[in-house]
Amino acid sequence: YSLTANSPSNCVASTAITVSVSAGLPTLAVSSTTNNACLGQMITLSATGAVTYTWTGGVVNNVAFSPTTTSNYTVIGQNGCGTNSSVVSVSVNPLPVSFVNTPSAACMGQATSLTASSSVTGFTWMPGSVTGASVAFAPTVATIYTVTASNGTCIGTGTVSLPVNPVPTINVSSSA
Repeated sequence: YSLTANSPSNCVASTAITVSVSAGLPTLAVSSTTNNACLGQMITLSATGAVTYTWTGGVVNNVAFSPTTTSNYTVIGQNGCGTNSSVVSVSVNPLPVSFVNTPSAACMGQATSLTASSSVTGFTWMPGSVTGASVAFAPTVATIYTVTASNGTCIGTGTVSLPVNPVPTINVSSSA
């Protein structure tokens, strides 16, 4: 539609507007790059069939995000005739991390080896920010070690508690 107006001083102004006619309520089609993501993985939820889209959970249509928990995401699509909604489920699974060897205790100040296993090759141990699947620590007190396994996208963690036994004190005396 266009409109042209003349003022009393013969000034002319024109404008135009396009009007879209909707056939009825929007029919939404929803897609996801994956419905089964690992913790830390980016996914994209996309809806089509409406003019505007509002998602739950802070999701923006066609913009990648990293879900942290298994959730249902609802999208409301709107056009000039009204709204319609659709739900998509996304499962988030942590990357499994297991321990190959876990000593029952360590001797104070003596090296003890801990080894983690996962489907990825990147491991970081805390405390200490030590990297590698198999690491050695020489704890002086009982410590809880946390290992984070990651391939740069997917993340998993595991913890192991390592009690520390004191080194025995030996006293030698002679009786002569």
